[in-house]
Amino acid sequence: LYTTIYPGCEPFLAGFGESIKAQTDRDFDLWIGLDHITATVVLNAVGRLPRVHWIIANPRETPASLRQRAFAMLVDSYDEVVLVDADDLLQRGRISAAREALESCDVAACALRLVDADGRDLGLASFGPEPDADWHELLPRYNVFGLSNTAYRADTLARCLPVPPACTLIDWLLATRAMVTGAALRFDPAPRMAYRQ
Repeated sequence: LYTTIYPGCEPFLAGFGESIKAQTDRDFDLWIGLDHITATVVLNAVGRLPRVHWIIANPRETPASLRQRAFAMLVDSYDEVVLVDADDLLQRGRISAAREALESCDVAACALRLVDADGRDLGLASFGPEPDADWHELLPRYNVFGLSNTAYRADTLARCLPVPPACTLIDWLLATRAMVTGAALRFDPAPRMAYRQ
């Protein structure tokens, strides 16, 4: 499980940490990229975290190059990588659903339930594509494979690297590269993440 934490996430970290600790599948390592924030700040907000590994940004490192460095380590160490945003909330079955989905595809994303800054449901339809979306038609214009709701088989993610240091739409880049290299993409219409608006 990988996330990047940066200044501005602090108000959301306690809820994020609780959602990680509440996972039904706890057989995972947590990797956190620290982008101009310290592990002490994170731990003060979330408390003790299970099996956490820290990747600290270098002084001149861009957000994209930090993620590139993290992804390169992850694909060398694991078979599957689940991506989440630290200002969102994982539903209890997020990890288990991602693991199950990756048994039959290379890239799996899930719908997002839209919530406000306090985590209250906005009463809107969940975020996701139409059923049976044609990725070759959709991905050139819209991206539903974000850094909060997507999981990759490690060999597929490795094929999508490197991420250029100046890249701002990292999630879209990875999903598009996966598609054009022949990866099987799948979208779960069940909202497995609460996405703050």
